[in-house]
Amino acid sequence: MKDLFSVTGKTVLVTGAGGSIGSELCRQVAAVGPSSLVIVDHAENNLFEIDLELRERGHAPTPVVADCRDADLMEHVFTAHRPEIVFHAAAYKHVPMMESQPSEALKNNVLGTEVVARLAAELAAEKFVLISSDKAVNPTNVMGASKRLAEIHLQAVYAEQFKTASIPVYSHEAVQGSGATNAKVDASTERSRSGNRAEAAGPYLLNSTASPFKRNPTKIMAVRFGNVLGS
Repeated sequence: MKDLFSVTGKTVLVTGAGGSIGSELCRQVAAVGPSSLVIVDHAENNLFEIDLELRERGHAPTPVVADCRDADLMEHVFTAHRPEIVFHAAAYKHVPMMESQPSEALKNNVLGTEVVARLAAELAAEKFVLISSDKAVNPTNVMGASKRLAEIHLQAVYAEQFKTASIPVYSHEAVQGSGATNAKVDASTERSRSGNRAEAAGPYLLNSTASPFKRNPTKIMAVRFGNVLGS
């Protein structure tokens, strides 16, 4: 598991870097010696605070104010920095608030993921990690449904590269532990939980002949965090 998420000596990009999960990712990544840490957030004040904190700890992050839904701007960011590992933590996470604003949850959590994941794959990042939610399992609220849709989109990107629609999904508790075997959610179990939606997406994706990926494919995975704000 440590090797799976090794960031030492790598160029790492974290979206949602000013948020609760993203900022902690920045702290932990910076502490293990990446060659470069690019921190991205659309909230200038939050980004300023984590940038200042990391600099006070002796690190030298590269802050970028950007909205992950802006495909042109994010393409510029990826082209300029060429991240090898991408942690996509940018998302709306407050469950009650998203219930009253479903369109914003979908735009941010689904479309933002689509933009960042595809750029990571097309520009040859080694790994892409979606920070998802345990609410994505049989979702009963808008936030959970939006994160599940984001996971399903990753299956599309994954399928274009690996010719299979099943992506590795981990719980954050297991990732913090020592064994990848226990951490990984079995693909058949996940299909059962999600009502076979992944299987429904599979045949169309697997028959695609127009894959844009011409080099080593990007490893794509999702990590589901529990105890989401307001849940």
